[in-house]
Amino acid sequence: MPNYTRRAVRGAGIVFIMMVLSYFLGYLFRLILARELGVASYGLVYGIIALFGFFSIFMSLGLESALVKYIAEFRAKNKPEKIKGSIIIVLLSKLLLSVFVCGALILFSDLIASEYFNTPEASILIKIYAVGIIFSAIITTLKASLQGFQSMKYFSTVDFIKSIIVLCVTIPLLLLGFKELAPILGFSLTWIVFLPLIYFPLLIGKVFPEFLRVKAELSKSLAKKLFRFGIPVTLAGLAGIIFGYTDTVLLTYFRTLKEVGLYNAAFPTMKLISVIGVAITSVLFPISSELWAKKRKDQLSRGLGMLYKYVLILIFPISLLMFLFPEIILGILFGGEFKEAGNVLRILSIGYFINTLSGINTTVLSGIGKPKEVSKIMLSGAALNLILNLILIPIYGMNGAALSTLIAFILIFILSLELKKYIQFILPWRDFLVIVSSGILITVMAYLIKSVEFIGVWLKLAITVLAGTIIYASMLLLSKTIRYADIREIIKRVK
Repeated sequence: MPNYTRRAVRGAGIVFIMMVLSYFLGYLFRLILARELGVASYGLVYGIIALFGFFSIFMSLGLESALVKYIAEFRAKNKPEKIKGSIIIVLLSKLLLSVFVCGALILFSDLIASEYFNTPEASILIKIYAVGIIFSAIITTLKASLQGFQSMKYFSTVDFIKSIIVLCVTIPLLLLGFKELAPILGFSLTWIVFLPLIYFPLLIGKVFPEFLRVKAELSKSLAKKLFRFGIPVTLAGLAGIIFGYTDTVLLTYFRTLKEVGLYNAAFPTMKLISVIGVAITSVLFPISSELWAKKRKDQLSRGLGMLYKYVLILIFPISLLMFLFPEIILGILFGGEFKEAGNVLRILSIGYFINTLSGINTTVLSGIGKPKEVSKIMLSGAALNLILNLILIPIYGMNGAALSTLIAFILIFILSLELKKYIQFILPWRDFLVIVSSGILITVMAYLIKSVEFIGVWLKLAITVLAGTIIYASMLLLSKTIRYADIREIIKRVK
């Protein structure tokens, strides 16, 4: 019998380590851009990225998720011809969709630059980035294939390698005076040239060597199967687009590029909270699909209870740190002028703490073949987010955008508990109360330390982190939220 605990923990561990490295490089990249370009130009670059991100749903139609699911399923059933066929169908479909959408954006790039960005010079940036996005269809298909094979050591390196290459291409261009064009060329060249040359040989050489030996099944029924799963996921993906990009899109329209730049310093910073969640759900999706196909609901149920508990324990300290010291964090990463986004980061730290838990539920729902339910949940939250954005952004700007996101995430978590209709598991309410209680104590202590005038900011931060860690660990151990026996059992399973 496969050891799913070992696979999940090791897989998540690999993904987590690589994601931390990728985020470090990503922050370094943003920090360099913010300091070299200034707030407004930095806002223009990420405004363009958000614009294409908003339309990315129409270039995907949920086919990456379908590919992950069916590679795992066909692999369990030993059907390599269907795996190859699925990869080819998804790749060709995504390329055609990308050409259509990006072609339209290129055609109207002058109008978009002058009327939407109020910067005619943005037209050339839009055109170049559009070409890069077309080729990104190749690497997103390869990445989904690696995830479907549960080859997490290769899957987890994609974003890391991309970050390194983008950084190495962009920095020399910035030094040569390319300004906003530098990061656009950095992304585009990485997608067009470097990543496909690395990961296509890796997929067919090591992960799926049968690719060159078996004949692909390119049947209409297989294509229908992929699209039938993918299109409902598209609706859930549309929700992700609304959460990920409409904040920036509407801030660009209603406010200024400076505020777009400030928001796009806080928004990626809060994603540190989601690193753990994304690492776990990347592994959880194919494993839950396999367990469901093998009718091992009891094993899945036990795993969910434990997963909830330890995800709460891991993400809470990060969320609390961002809530207590947002200005310091933004000042370190992006410079003093970005401290204005402190309240945005504070609000989003709460929202993404809640969203990480929702992600567990929706990932399992997708893995057990309930993408329509996920679509309904995500669209409900996205609709609320969009409505609140339209109301709050014109009045409160970036703080309104953050508050809209928080309220919508709360709704999604409540709706995602529909998972209990299919899999019986117990939410760790007692553990949650212990964690929150420790958070309240740490918050009170932090504000008392902040009120001491003769201590410097860095010393206050160090004292708070050290004392907070002691309080948190003590409460977890004394309340028996964490037991030494549980830790020994996890280590035993992972070995």
